Amino acid sequence: MTTVRPAHRFTMRKGLVAPIGVTAMVLASLAVGLPAAQAANDGDQRGTDAVFGEWGWSDFTAWQSNPNPPADPEGQDGAENPLNLAQIGEGGPGVFEREVESGLTTETSDWVRTRPDGDGWVQLSGSDGERSVRDAAAYDETVVDKKAWTETVVDEQAHWQRYSWAHGQKATDTPPSFPSSAWQPNTKSDPHHVGVEGAYFRSNGGAGKGDWFYLDRVEAVTHTVQHPAETHLVHHPEVTHQEFRYQRQVMTETHTEYRWSVYERTVTPGTPGVEDPVEPVDPIEPVEPVLPGQPSHTITSSLPQEPTVQNAMVKQHQSTKPATLAVTSPAVPLSIDAGL
Repeated sequence: MTTVRPAHRFTMRKGLVAPIGVTAMVLASLAVGLPAAQAANDGDQRGTDAVFGEWGWSDFTAWQSNPNPPADPEGQDGAENPLNLAQIGEGGPGVFEREVESGLTTETSDWVRTRPDGDGWVQLSGSDGERSVRDAAAYDETVVDKKAWTETVVDEQAHWQRYSWAHGQKATDTPPSFPSSAWQPNTKSDPHHVGVEGAYFRSNGGAGKGDWFYLDRVEAVTHTVQHPAETHLVHHPEVTHQEFRYQRQVMTETHTEYRWSVYERTVTPGTPGVEDPVEPVDPIEPVEPVLPGQPSHTITSSLPQEPTVQNAMVKQHQSTKPATLAVTSPAVPLSIDAGL
């Protein structure tokens, strides 16, 4: 029968402290090693900017009679523009110019109605030398011969209507009341030439008796007629004229031509940044603590697990900070004397 000594209280405490110390040292080493490795790899992850070369003379532009600089070769500008690889430099009047000798040139007129002044003008053939120009389009015009007007038509002319007293002679100075059924019309005229509307008396042969008459003015009876305007249509044809164009050969005077320098540069495009993949980190296995009352060989048997945990952590990060892990590993004790 084998008797096992109870473990000393200080021995059990050392059994608990040792695994915890190993884990803390490994984690501290990783914390120091990861930022250093990340800083070392930042230069590989960042991209590069475009690199522009110096401007250098390349060639001259073609000669031209226009004293103004020609357009930019590629239509780009800006110092940081990678498409701006060529630009116009010095030249033009007073820098690069030349006098061109006289010679025969072709002179062409504008479109004109008559031959230009001077000798040698020849009309071009076909549609190049003649065209029809419209001055006014064709249109129709309505001409008014008589404006619209209103006519008053007389159905019955104005006239006098004479009435006579129907109850015989009446010798009195007071005329009978008019109108009444006792008055009867007898003529559409004024036979007595009274000329005034109203009742009047005429004696019958001077016997003291006579007849009463009444003269009434009857207005004309009319109606209106509306007459429309009287018009006719006139067609106006299109109005055109002919124009012509001429050419001639003439001797020209000397003239000046100009050119400019062309400068070019090179550019090396930049590269985009690339992110390194992050490898997953295995979780750290927990170390079982040594409980009070357990035999000392239990504490001793648990200690060899520490190098296993430490070596796993070192294996994961040895590509980033191997020197740090190598220094840290020997400082971890691999066994504890449980007999103290």
